[in-house]
Parts: sequence; structure tokens; C-alpha cells
Amino acid sequence: MTRRQSSVTIREVAKQAGVSVATVSRYINRNAPVSEQVADRLEQVMSELRYAPDAAARHLASRKTHVVGLLLNSLRNDFFVPFLSGVEGVVRKKGYNLIIATYLADSRDETPPPVGPHNTDGMLVFSDGLGD
Repeated sequence: MTRRQSSVTIREVAKQAGVSVATVSRYINRNAPVSEQVADRLEQVMSELRYAPDAAARHLASRKTHVVGLLLNSLRNDFFVPFLSGVEGVVRKKGYNLIIATYLADSRDETPPPVGPHNTDGMLVFSDGLGD
């Protein structure tokens, strides 16, 4: 039986490579240098184990998603194609991804918008009106 990619942990990579979890983290995040020998060993072990960092865990630890949300109330207008293209271009140049969602707020509906602080680092809101 083979393991799924997402089930391999950073601890297993560290153990197999003979280094600390902190060393693996430093290598993955590129926030501190590791020797070329250790980097090569980590690459080999991660490849053998088919290890991929868990994006959700990284987002929790760093409190960064590298995502900008765009909330619109409608996409039914020829205006939106060039608008979306421009927004996406700027967001991408800054190293972020873009999530676009439509949402019609209704004072009787308590459902929160599909994008917000829970899944984005920032928001753009394009609406014809906002309530309190």
C-alpha cells in the first residue's frame, strides 16, 4: 500500500533525513540557510516520500494566505472582463492569487460572504451599495 502525498509529515522527513524539524522548516521556507549537503539530502528524502508542505498548516502558522478576495454583487456586465483582468494583473505582480466571489447581502440572511479574513489577506469590495 502506498501513502498518500498529504499524509507524510514534516517530522517524518526530518527523521528520515537525520535533521531537526526546524531544519526542514528553514529549508522549505527559505528563511535561514542550510548547507548544500543538507539541502540535497532533504530534497532526496522529500522526493522519496513524496512530501508536499500542507498549505493549510502553512497558512495557519504564517497567518498569510497570499490570496486577495474580490467581492462583487454581479458579473452581468461587459465592464467586468477588463476590470477583472486589470485587478488580476496587479494582484499577480504582487505575488498574490485572486479569489472572486459574488454575494448579495440580504438583511434577513446571516450567511457571511464566501471570502473574507478567514481565507484571504485582503479584500476588494465592488458593490453598488453597502449596508452597515
